[in-house]
This record gives sequence, C-alpha cells and structure tokens, in this order.
Amino acid sequence: MINLTDFERKLVQIVRNRKIMGKEVTISILSKLMNRSKQEIRETVNKLKEKNIL
Repeated sequence: MINLTDFERKLVQIVRNRKIMGKEVTISILSKLMNRSKQEIRETVNKLKEKNIL
C-alpha cells in the first residue's frame, strides 16, 4: 500500500474526478482549487507520476 499525504490524496481525487467529468486539468486550475502555489502543485504532480499514481 502506498502512503500518501492528505494533500497528495486530495490532489489525486480532484484529478480523477475532473477527468471523469470530462473537465480540463491544468496546474493553474489545481492551484486555484487547492489554494497552493503552482510550484508546489507541479512538484507534487511530478512526485505522484514517479510513483505511477497519476
């Protein structure tokens, strides 16, 4: 089982939900939805990609 932080779990869930609903998923959108910096979102997305979660 992969351990994710709260922030990572929320990010993954938002990405999955937006894809299911056919909505666009960008760093800017994620940044606004999660109230985090674009750099922080970018780093987390890259980390999740390395773990093959996204």
